[in-house]
Amino acid sequence: MQETPELQAGDSVSIYLDGNEVAQGLSASIATVDVLPGSHKIKAVLKNEKGQTLKQIERTVYVIQNNTTLQNNKKIAQQLLAYQNLPWYQKVLLKMRQEGKQPNMQSFTKPIVDKPMTLEQPVIN
Repeated sequence: MQETPELQAGDSVSIYLDGNEVAQGLSASIATVDVLPGSHKIKAVLKNEKGQTLKQIERTVYVIQNNTTLQNNKKIAQQLLAYQNLPWYQKVLLKMRQEGKQPNMQSFTKPIVDKPMTLEQPVIN
């Protein structure tokens, strides 16, 4: 935005995105992480020290992709791949947990060990 005549002491600039003020000053950086993909309106409003609007300009900007959505999609894809690589019995356990059933985990994680066999015969009195 080029302003003629030049800014005077006490003048202020406000930046709006979709009608909401997001920054003040002569330069601003607006993160698009929380902005959904698509078209958005950005507006700069120049006001004097009395709060009167001297000039405003509005443009349409386009957000191509949302980084948060992209990161979430990657995380979901990684989880799906990890699930697909699980052995069948771990998939069954996960399914049972999702259905609210809690299998006896001890039988799955700890092998049952019988008493050790010996070659000695018990002494009979």
